[in-house]
Amino acid sequence: MLPGALADWVYRKLIGVRWGEDQLKFGLRLTGFSIFSFALYCVACLSGAPQPTYIFPALFSAIVPATLPSIAAAYLGHCAAGIVTGLLAAGATLITSRMGRFSGYPCAWDVFVRDCAANRMIAITLQNGDAYAGILKACDASVMQQERDMVLSEPAIYSEKTSDYAALPYQHLFIPAGLVYSVASIHDPERDKRMVPVGKSPFKRKERKNDPGVTAPAPASA
Repeated sequence: MLPGALADWVYRKLIGVRWGEDQLKFGLRLTGFSIFSFALYCVACLSGAPQPTYIFPALFSAIVPATLPSIAAAYLGHCAAGIVTGLLAAGATLITSRMGRFSGYPCAWDVFVRDCAANRMIAITLQNGDAYAGILKACDASVMQQERDMVLSEPAIYSEKTSDYAALPYQHLFIPAGLVYSVASIHDPERDKRMVPVGKSPFKRKERKNDPGVTAPAPASA
């Protein structure tokens, strides 16, 4: 099962899985990756790769010290096929999600961390009201909310007196998930394309005579 475990590790790194998934789904995914990895390596055997004799119990008697190098090479090739399997599964998930216009990631937090906030400036408001801004260096994904710790590079703290952020003397700042109230990615005019300019209303207004126009809907009450 090790090649399948390697495939699952690659898949988790690139796509992630929903935290708290039951063991049945994990077992089925791991088994599927293992079978596909073995099938992929069998295709490689057609081009002269060492035969995976360790798979078949009837061939165990052929495993002797003289055959160990070829068996080790076959198993390493099988493990490499597992890594390729993980890459193929992740790539297929991303391609199908883009074609179907849905997210291939397991939850909204993973979408935010991987696509919306990776390597860019974000703003974090803590439970005590303090606000920080910085570049998202690291963040735990595919985990429950209580484990979504973050690391900010070049952190700055918001000052009520100046109504602006001031850079701190720290290079990196670790923020435990339990202290976080909200997180937002900051607009970058050089890389972001917006439908609504910053500071403008997202609702178009029609100006006519004796027409009060279209008003923005009021926010829903808690």
